[in-house]
Amino acid sequence: MLKGAAWSAPIIAVTAATPFAVASGCAHLNEFSSWVVTRTGGSFDASTGPVGWVPGTPATFIIMSDNNSSSSTATLTLTAEISTIAGSTYEFDFRIQSNYGYPNGSSNWMRIEVLAGSQSLYKGTTREPSAEWPQIYRTAWPIDPVPYEDHTVSFVAGTTGLTTLTYRVTVSPRLNADAANDDIRVSVPSLATCS
Repeated sequence: MLKGAAWSAPIIAVTAATPFAVASGCAHLNEFSSWVVTRTGGSFDASTGPVGWVPGTPATFIIMSDNNSSSSTATLTLTAEISTIAGSTYEFDFRIQSNYGYPNGSSNWMRIEVLAGSQSLYKGTTREPSAEWPQIYRTAWPIDPVPYEDHTVSFVAGTTGLTTLTYRVTVSPRLNADAANDDIRVSVPSLATCS
């Protein structure tokens, strides 16, 4: 859906009838192979490091990575590109939920930031919330596939061409050697159009 007057930047939005449907131009976001996964810092646990993937519309990432380092954070970055037109406003939906890494709540935090290019669109944390890092909805343990928090965010494209969408996940140091890190499930962005 394209909105806006001659004096304003157009808004490219998800239609109300299908708020989580991915348009054909954005269908690649539902393919795991379209996303680049990068790990930096810390020390990712080999057994929990892989990013899980639930196919569907929208597809969902399952992030259960644990950081073995007791002194530094680890970062997991998921990126994909979409075509954009400079000056246009793009709106997309995503769903997110979190869960303790252990049922007794002794696990350590995980945070996620959603970006379009360099624009920060959303921040959330699994624990220790603040004004900058609000609490992500936490499900019962073990992780329940429903319910999720629904979010809608928007950004103004700075360039005509490709814009990188990023999910940047920061995994806290493991302060207790016996504890895990929390978990996050987040759907891929659902856009009405990709140009």
